[in-house]
Amino acid sequence: MPCSELKIIFKRFPVIFLVIFFASPLFAQPSISSFTPLAAPAGATVVINGSNFSTTTTDNIVFFGAMRAVVTAATAGSLTVTVPAGATYGYITVTRSYLTAYSKLPFNIIAGASLTPASYAKRDFQYGTFSPSNFLGLVASDVDVDGYPDLVVANKGMLCVSVLENSRTPGNTYMYENVWPALNGLEKLAIGDINGDGKPDIALSSVLANQFSIHLNIPNPMAYTFNRFDFPAGPSSVPFGVAINDVDGDGKPDLVMADGNRIVDPVTNTSHGTISVYLNTCPTNTTWWPTFAPAVVYNTGDNPHEVFVGDMDGDGKPDIAVSNNGSASVSVFRNNSTPGNVALTGRQDYVAGSKPEVITMGDLNGDGKADMAVSNFASSTVSLFTNTSTTGAISFGSKQDLMVNSPIGIAIADITGDAKPDLVATATTSASVSVFENTTAGGILSFAPKMDYAAGNNPAYVTIEDLDIDDIPEICVTNGTTGTVSILKSAPLILTVELGNDTTLCQGDSVVLTARNQPRGTTYLWNTGAVDSSITVKQPGAYSVTVTNGKSTASDNINITFKPSPVFNLGSDIILCEGEKKLLRPVSASTYLWQNGSHADSMVITQAGTYWLQAQKDGCTASDTLNVSYKPAPPFNLGNDTAICKGSTVTLDAYSANATYLWNNGANTNTISTSEAGTYWVTVSGQNGCSATDTIRVRYLVLNPFLGKDTMLCDKTVIVLKPEADNAAIVWQDGSKGATYTVTQPGTYKVTLTNQCETVSDEITIIRGLCELFMPNAFTPNRDGMNDVFRVKEPAFIKSFDMQIFNRWGQLVYKSKDAGRGWDGTFNGRIQPAGNYVWMITLTDILGNSKRFRGSVLLVQ
Repeated sequence: MPCSELKIIFKRFPVIFLVIFFASPLFAQPSISSFTPLAAPAGATVVINGSNFSTTTTDNIVFFGAMRAVVTAATAGSLTVTVPAGATYGYITVTRSYLTAYSKLPFNIIAGASLTPASYAKRDFQYGTFSPSNFLGLVASDVDVDGYPDLVVANKGMLCVSVLENSRTPGNTYMYENVWPALNGLEKLAIGDINGDGKPDIALSSVLANQFSIHLNIPNPMAYTFNRFDFPAGPSSVPFGVAINDVDGDGKPDLVMADGNRIVDPVTNTSHGTISVYLNTCPTNTTWWPTFAPAVVYNTGDNPHEVFVGDMDGDGKPDIAVSNNGSASVSVFRNNSTPGNVALTGRQDYVAGSKPEVITMGDLNGDGKADMAVSNFASSTVSLFTNTSTTGAISFGSKQDLMVNSPIGIAIADITGDAKPDLVATATTSASVSVFENTTAGGILSFAPKMDYAAGNNPAYVTIEDLDIDDIPEICVTNGTTGTVSILKSAPLILTVELGNDTTLCQGDSVVLTARNQPRGTTYLWNTGAVDSSITVKQPGAYSVTVTNGKSTASDNINITFKPSPVFNLGSDIILCEGEKKLLRPVSASTYLWQNGSHADSMVITQAGTYWLQAQKDGCTASDTLNVSYKPAPPFNLGNDTAICKGSTVTLDAYSANATYLWNNGANTNTISTSEAGTYWVTVSGQNGCSATDTIRVRYLVLNPFLGKDTMLCDKTVIVLKPEADNAAIVWQDGSKGATYTVTQPGTYKVTLTNQCETVSDEITIIRGLCELFMPNAFTPNRDGMNDVFRVKEPAFIKSFDMQIFNRWGQLVYKSKDAGRGWDGTFNGRIQPAGNYVWMITLTDILGNSKRFRGSVLLVQ
């Protein structure tokens, strides 16, 4: 009954209408902001956050995809629910007072087991007497809300909707068929609670009747039934794909239709298709008939076949994507709608494969964004588009293709039990389904090579549902031309458990032994008595576990041994005195790593801070940390070294507040006086237990005016005179006062030094002399007092000297280091024979020049 007939009802039954229409108070519509965890198995607890929930648990109707969940706790902003058995990968909905909220992301039900080539075997079901019946559209839902999932099929050949009702026998996938008449040419269907009464309703499209219909799920004490309501589609629509979601955010689920059309503009010779949005306009609490506003139409690519509605940019509004079968593309629209007003903006087209069919979305790479998958029938691919959107801006990355033989239907769900949603596609031309296990890591989308499992002939659409409630989901497929449904059930589950190889640990370490990733209902028994799925081992020994689920049992064991780790202790945290050092050398190990990156076997503490060491030996590592702080030493200073006059006294002061003193002479006062030269030190101890030591040198002020012995001045040279003047005034013979005096001419030079202690002076006579080596070429050692000795003439310029004399046979007959002496012609006390003798001289002159000379001398008798 359309809403236009409300006036008639009101005129005939005004009181009844008012009572019905206003019997329940008006409530603000609920909303879902988030839920946690994003993935969990059946039986787990999920917390849904949002607003305007009922605080009465039973007033909140929560669906996890196909199945209704039990609410165990409720506040206005949070619901605690139990994940229902049979839940499917899909959006969570919360309905309260006939208004429905959708989650931003699909919930991922964790189920399944590792894939093998024998994981699934099909069983074909043929229903009724109308075979072949051209089964097409397929969805899973708990139609009768009995806690067991059912299947709903668009039975195109017999113009009806087939509900395959679950036999309610755990472990059995047999289904009972119920049928309801449908429109001629029905194509696709969708499931959703159109009227907010907590019962799944059915939306159907018809490509022949240019209509769509709603089959309202009517409560019945004995069974369930559907009332059908037909609606005209837009004038250019050929209704194909259909989806249900709250487009305008008013809490009432709307319809979005892929119109399946191709409209040609004769002027531009361009073409396009359309999608139609039908807003749900039934008043709240009116549950017995649906009404929809006229279509709001948006252009797409040619021949749009399927439509998907879900939040793509995380702004809380469901956006729309449609597959354009005639233009090999996908059109994406951002939703800016407000209650009662449809506004789709920013259409973007992405290139898909040839003849795209089904489009669906799911968070395939675990980044919290719904990625897009599209089946391409003609190009035999499934195209994946990674969602790169940000809030307010939709975008997808370049497509990644998976090869499948002429796919139509695709579905996303975890069927391997690893919490990653996998991908299943029908391979129409090879009578099979292709399963792609999700192997994504680090956000980079990847899938294992496909595994193919037999289905019926011409498999069309697919859904994934745990029909027999054993935590291993079935793959359900409609076979397009044979009137059959193939249910691919997993092979009997054989439990396996693997604890790993025997392990050696380091002393002090622990290891977690786990028998996880077992199906729900599995029990565990360890030889320690523990019954959890994992245990933590800290002691050596043999450990074993047995797992069972009533149908299968498996066990495994492992030996755990320990080897010693380096044992050391840096000690307790310490407080040192200022200037104090401490050596840390705690352990003998193979390698060392200190906090400063050093690999030495020791560390010297010189400043405050945190010191730590990691020591490794035989593959085992130990570590320890030491905190070091410093307290101040008494502040004092004896000052710089000092000088005094002989007979005078100096006072040395080491004062520091509240301190004690000990001098090297035994004194314990803060000052001492001394008239003696020497080295003095004192140790000053403060009240905090820290001490400091200082040293000072006391010497006498000594003046040394000595300018050296009288000497000669060589030609073209100078002599620099420099007395030792300790803090003294210097006056030279000419009145100059420099620390040095440069002599360039012969003469007598005098210096006078004066300090507080005394005045002293010295003088030196400098003559001009020959500064070259001159040696005679002959001498007559006859003791007549004339030319008896062979020696250097004018040796005053020589600073160091070495002379050697050899006879004709090379025998050393004389040597001397005294330039003032010479050879008297004897060797061992005997006069040597007349003849030539060779001499060699090495000397350093007064200017520091080193020279070597060689010559001969004639000894004359």
